[in-house]
Amino acid sequence: MENEFFKVDLHIHTPASKCYKGQKNTNEYLRIVKAAKQKGIKIIAFTDHNSIDGYKTLQELRDNLENQKATFLLIKDSEQSKKEIKKIDNILKSLQNVLILPGVEFEVSNAVHFLVIFDNKTPVKQIEKFLRDGGYDEEQFGSDQPTKCSSFDIIHFYEELKKFNCIVICSHFDSDKGVYNVIPASTLRAKCLSSEQLNGIEYKSEVTKDKIANIIRTSKEYLRKLPMAFVKFSDAHDVSEVGRNVTYIKLGKIDFNSLKKAFGNAAESVSTEYPEIKSILDKLIFNELSFGVENLLGDNKRYFQELICGLYNSEGGYCLLGINSDNNKIGLNLVGNKKNEINAAIKKHFDEINTCINELDVDIELSGTVYPLLGKKFIISLQIKKGDKFAHLKNDNNVYIIKDKKLTLLTLKELQKIIENRTISFVEARLESKITRIEGQVNSIRSFLKIIPVLHKIENTCIPLNEIISKPAVIGKMKLSIRDMGKIKELEKAHPNGVSKGDILLLDEITSPRLSDAYLRFSPPILNLGLSNKLLDKKETIYLVPGGGVFFGEKSYPMFTKSPVDFMVTFLSKNPMEYSNKFIASFLKSSVWLSYCINKLGTLDNFMPDIFKEALIPRININNPEKKSKIDEIERNFDKILSLEKQFCSKKFRHVNKDIYLQVVNSHNMQVGKFAYEIDLLIYSLINLSNNEVEVIEASLRHNRIFLPLKK
Repeated sequence: MENEFFKVDLHIHTPASKCYKGQKNTNEYLRIVKAAKQKGIKIIAFTDHNSIDGYKTLQELRDNLENQKATFLLIKDSEQSKKEIKKIDNILKSLQNVLILPGVEFEVSNAVHFLVIFDNKTPVKQIEKFLRDGGYDEEQFGSDQPTKCSSFDIIHFYEELKKFNCIVICSHFDSDKGVYNVIPASTLRAKCLSSEQLNGIEYKSEVTKDKIANIIRTSKEYLRKLPMAFVKFSDAHDVSEVGRNVTYIKLGKIDFNSLKKAFGNAAESVSTEYPEIKSILDKLIFNELSFGVENLLGDNKRYFQELICGLYNSEGGYCLLGINSDNNKIGLNLVGNKKNEINAAIKKHFDEINTCINELDVDIELSGTVYPLLGKKFIISLQIKKGDKFAHLKNDNNVYIIKDKKLTLLTLKELQKIIENRTISFVEARLESKITRIEGQVNSIRSFLKIIPVLHKIENTCIPLNEIISKPAVIGKMKLSIRDMGKIKELEKAHPNGVSKGDILLLDEITSPRLSDAYLRFSPPILNLGLSNKLLDKKETIYLVPGGGVFFGEKSYPMFTKSPVDFMVTFLSKNPMEYSNKFIASFLKSSVWLSYCINKLGTLDNFMPDIFKEALIPRININNPEKKSKIDEIERNFDKILSLEKQFCSKKFRHVNKDIYLQVVNSHNMQVGKFAYEIDLLIYSLINLSNNEVEVIEASLRHNRIFLPLKK
């Protein structure tokens, strides 16, 4: 079978998970496989919580059916036995054409979840022993909230899995029980993600994925020999959920080893969207560790060999044959139209590649993929992994590396430095467990000590907020008729984020100043219930809600909630010409103020009376042209965010596919984040914070897992 992409879902729960929502009988296992088959999924994994019982049950079911069939085959000339055999064959047929792998969703002692996908040749008893060694027994099997803590932390967990042929994936990375939300940015997180034992990250938010991918690509602490596979799976807890998210994986065979090999070459072989050839090539071409070589003729052959050595001596990467120095897809020529002629032409090119590699002094293993182009041309992508030695041509002692994205000849001094660094890295690896623990304690103290003078500077450049705002007013919860409540329910289905023009403010829950993965909005969440205009006060209003959320409205709306929230506080500027309501709202959601709240006041909940009375606002003088200009720019960015939010809330989502909805939400959040960061920069400048002080503030927010808007 030629390499092609197949749908894969490696996160499926069964009735063996206590939190499974579907039917809990034997036939449910067959229904799960049937659902996967109907959706064209070729590989699935049963990944019950800290248990292998789901996979074990399916194995036993299959074995029992085979035994029953063998018994009925012994009965000759019986119509009843023939009917039973046909019935069994139909069931067994439903289990064909889908590879079912044994897996576990394992919770380590750090309280995060990992998917472990085992080779289907692994005996179930060995997996059960792994679970028991990890601290789980029959009482804990299948529980997503085990009463016992695992005996494996992340590092120990990785070490234990070296005994198995398996694939390890960070489960729901950016959700509850995921590494991103549970393990703060630290040496431990870096060690977790840089480990070669980790094969992939299962993610939900594209924003989070892009941030982590960028960190892995650019941060020394996170660097990996192999690229990280970013995947999406269903995390199904019911038959209807199977395949709701899948990953397309390029496989030579529908077997475990091909699957694991694909994870090792994620840039080419793993995609969460159906990967057409153009999109794959574009990703490869613009990968900072990819280099094009037009062909292997003349001087290009020598450059190709030096490039292979440079990548091997550095961090690895890709060599793209058929791509010129300007990243144009020139392509290698194919001869003939018949399949055997095309295969012969491709083989000839690979023979030339092998000839080049044989002239090097180190055995370098290449992973090659062929991508056809129009006009009888094709591209060969060669993946080169980082080596343990230094490679060079047999008759040439020059040593090349990749430096600043260019092929560079090493000087003797640079070579000596690299050897020293590798030696130091080896020694550091032996001490990492102790260093990790000590660094965590030291960084916590350093972070607190660094922020103290910044907090003092904020205090010295600000005045009490109460001096420039009206007396806060309390707005209570509005009582609605059963008819109106039913209408709200219908409106929410079509407009889950509210509408652009409405007449009632809807608070559904406690709202923090920022979401965990987005800046959150300035405009209040409103719905159009058709209330009397007399209920609306046409004046600007700043809303402060439980949890510390801050909203700005051009009108004052009555409030309705479905949660325990019974009231909110509103206020506005006494002197809008000097302190506009937009500027006040901007500051109360800024990184400066949130950093002050969390470090000085111990909470983000400005709504609390004892906290609100401590609120500050920058001391400004609108007669100062420079400060006036900055405030005007803050308000312009504020208006841009309001405009984006108005456009977003004008969309209907009742019949929109969930994946499309998430893409729209993520795209909107990224746009808003850019303008929000511009506001942050202007506020930094307004109170004269230095670059070092800004870094301290932003590091403090990251340390406390508070979302930071994206830089442009």
